[in-house]
Amino acid sequence: MVQFYAFNNPMENPYLYLSSGGVDPTKPLHQYGPAARSGYMIHYIQAGHGTFTSNHRDYHLGPGDMFFCEPGCPVNMLADSHDPWVVYWIRFTGKLVERLAETFNLSYRAPVFNVRQAAPIRDQLLDIIAFSQEPTGDPLHYAAKLLDLIGNLRRLFPVNQSEERAPGQVLVDQGTQYMRNNFDTPISVADVADYLAIDRTYLFRLFKDNVGMSPKAYLTDYRMHAAQEMLAQTMTPIKVIARSCGYRDESQFSKAFQQRVGQSPIAYRRANKSR
Repeated sequence: MVQFYAFNNPMENPYLYLSSGGVDPTKPLHQYGPAARSGYMIHYIQAGHGTFTSNHRDYHLGPGDMFFCEPGCPVNMLADSHDPWVVYWIRFTGKLVERLAETFNLSYRAPVFNVRQAAPIRDQLLDIIAFSQEPTGDPLHYAAKLLDLIGNLRRLFPVNQSEERAPGQVLVDQGTQYMRNNFDTPISVADVADYLAIDRTYLFRLFKDNVGMSPKAYLTDYRMHAAQEMLAQTMTPIKVIARSCGYRDESQFSKAFQQRVGQSPIAYRRANKSR
């Protein structure tokens, strides 16, 4: 007889956190919901039957079926009155998880799949639960296992290609990513245009149409946001913060900071250091 089991991962982080999982051999008519889950969840029905409700639609499920929960979206789970399901499950959260969830085609609108479609997902879920029962298992490995699982979700349930972004938006996304990856060096808008192999005038128009600001303003805002965090959270010298945000000298940085934030770096640090 399958016993109830659950684990909690003590190595919490805000980006990629496989927080918990377990096995739930439910009783007849055991119900969860209607309620919204606080994280993403994947459930695998190992035996028995039940009804899963998501987006006002009922799914009558049995052995081999799997279902996905999206945080903040109400669901209901009801075990069968005669043959209640045995459910294996995992829960995961994090800022990176939120971004990666946009790259596979499972959601509260399309939550159900099965082992025939996705045997690797079932196998990985069972592996995670088995790993959690090892007394010497390193909790750091949960993150690696979650990345592998999400990689298979991306491969098995790719986002519909008809939903591809417009070419202009693709260029803007590549440009903003280039700025975020290189803001700590003295790159300019010209460097961004060269990286994208487009004219600066076209780059300016793309940013105005898709972002609502010029590429120079976007880069400056990103640098100033990074500078504000360093000023408030560290005692790093201002000249070092200037170089860390892509400015060659402290006076150039201070002038830009004053114009964008409305305070000098010193005044901003004094006003925000105690927070």
